[in-house]
Order: sequence, then C-alpha cells, then structure tokens
Amino acid sequence: MRQEFWQTKEQVDAAVTGIYSSMLGTNDGSISLAELLFIWGEARTDMVSPGFRADPDELDIVDLNIQPTNKYANWRTVYQTINYCNTVIDLAPGVLKKDNTFTQEHLNKALGEALAVRGLMYFYLVRTFKDVPLKLKATISDEDIVPIAKSSADTVLSQIVTDLKTAETYLPASYGNVATDKGRVNRYTVNAILADAPITKGQFSSA
Repeated sequence: MRQEFWQTKEQVDAAVTGIYSSMLGTNDGSISLAELLFIWGEARTDMVSPGFRADPDELDIVDLNIQPTNKYANWRTVYQTINYCNTVIDLAPGVLKKDNTFTQEHLNKALGEALAVRGLMYFYLVRTFKDVPLKLKATISDEDIVPIAKSSADTVLSQIVTDLKTAETYLPASYGNVATDKGRVNRYTVNAILADAPITKGQFSSA
C-alpha cells in the first residue's frame, strides 16, 4: 500500500532498485529492455542477420515489414520503467518529512538516477518512433490512467535534455567502487547521453 511505503530512505532506495529491476523483464514473459532495444537498433541495420531461431516478428523487422501487432512494436515495457521513474520523482521528496535520517543529498541521488533513466528511455523511444507520448507524472491509481496524445520529437528531446542536465547536478561520478558503480547511472552516463541527444536534433556544436 502507498500509505505504508514511502516512509523511509530504505524504501526510496528499494524503489530506485525497482527501476533497474524493471529493465530486466518480468515473470510474465515480457521482453527485457535489453532485448527490445537491441531489436529496435541493431536488428534494423546491416550489422546482424537473423539466425535459425529468429521468430516471425524478428524477421518482419529485419525485412522492414512492421505491423502494430508485432510484439517488438509494443512500448509497454519501456513505459513501465518510465512510470517507476516518475513514481520516484513524484513521491521520494515527501520522505524528507517522514525520515529525519534521509538527507537532501540522498534524495538528490535517487532523483538523479530516476531522471537519467527516464531520459534514456525517452531517448530510445524518440530515436525509434520519433513522436511519442510524453508522460512526466506517475500513474499511481486507476484515476491517473488517461489517454495521452503524442508529443513531437523536438518536444521529447528538449525534455530529455532538461532531465539530464538536472540529473548531472545530482549524480556522483562514482558511488564509491566498481562493485557499487556496476549497472548504475552516474554523471558519466548522463554526459554520454547528453552528447548524443543534440546529435539526434542535428545540433552538432552542442554535442
């Protein structure tokens, strides 16, 4: 229950971990983000070719025959991760008033990770599909589920840069050592995406 969560810094950390966990796929058989983003990128180039285990949906993408029913054209997994990010961004600040051991620096790191991952998710979406729905508030209850029109690619890219510039000020260059750094976004991650985002808009000098 939401009323029982978002009370302590440990719960904020668990929610941030949930962002990363969501990128690995779920027990319902959904496609992991690693596989989905690979298919969106490399499978549409001449860098790879389908093997004997390729399924029909993969072959259709390779052949540039993409239909709405193609499982790799489903955004659900990406927007699920975006919603986890939005939830941390919306609810973690309230924990400052409930846990006196939760510091602003700790909160900033959590927000930085959520903003950076959200920016990365939208970056993959806009590069693959161009105009996409831009949702910046968490879906916490059924009342929050409303249709959202697509935003222009330029609008999405501008939001990505805004998120990343904020995350850059919040995130450390390192969390302490290789073990704690592994698999987590840091300031260098943000810098790398910030270099790529303007290129997508043709702003090479900014990159």
